Amino acid sequence: MESQSVTCLTGSEYRFQGDYCSVWPYLRGHFERDFLYKLWCLIEADRDWDKIFWDMPKSDSPIDQRGDLIEWIHHIQSLIDPKALLLVQDNASREIAGLIWYMRQKPESAYGGMWISKKYRGQALTREAITLALDYGFYARGWKIIYGTT
Repeated sequence: MESQSVTCLTGSEYRFQGDYCSVWPYLRGHFERDFLYKLWCLIEADRDWDKIFWDMPKSDSPIDQRGDLIEWIHHIQSLIDPKALLLVQDNASREIAGLIWYMRQKPESAYGGMWISKKYRGQALTREAITLALDYGFYARGWKIIYGTT
């Protein structure tokens, strides 16, 4: 699979910006129609589905279904457990460096998960992205407790 470069919109008042990265909430209808597919392609290129769906057993089908496009869309846009998806954008290249999502959202708490591209792991951008995502959760969403699951 060919690697894709994915960028976010600019000028959003919803952006949390740091020195190394910006964190944007994904809002359906404000990004390209195939944006979730492009995010899926980034994770697929890094072969990281076992890290995202760590609690899901490998399927017994000839091709593992864990992390296929259907599972990804269902996970992010689930009606049973809707996610608040945050995009992590590298300020220098404007590329998507990763994703942070909140699930099991309640008025006072949520659980957070994340995926950072192998290209950006271990860099200051990763720590800053977590700080910005926590700012989003505590200040924009008003949660008092955020549990980390990744």
